[in-house]
Amino acid sequence: MKKQNIGFAFLLLGLIFAVPADSMLWWIGAVLGIIGLIIVVINAKENN
Repeated sequence: MKKQNIGFAFLLLGLIFAVPADSMLWWIGAVLGIIGLIIVVINAKENN
């Protein structure tokens, strides 16, 4: 499995957790989304 796919999975999990807007779940979703975004950006730079 590609690392970029893992990054997109984190982004999707972040969106799923952030949607209900419950404060604890929202923070978990925001952190997962940021981690996923960082993974995607790093792997996009490595591929070029």
